[in-house]
Amino acid sequence: MCWDDNAVARHTTGATTKVDFAGTDVEQTLRDYSSFTGPVEGTRLVVDLVTGQFSVRGAGEAG
Repeated sequence: MCWDDNAVARHTTGATTKVDFAGTDVEQTLRDYSSFTGPVEGTRLVVDLVTGQFSVRGAGEAG
């Protein structure tokens, strides 16, 4: 896995909700995505659930 137990959904309001993708289609999709993006320690995968767009941000970047 390329994510940790601190995974959260960040809402447009700024609120966050803890998420657990273990055993779901989302987990498989994240595995597939990380297999060709080469995640780097300290970065965050951001998924816009409205548009479906994925982006990778450094630890200090907003969003």
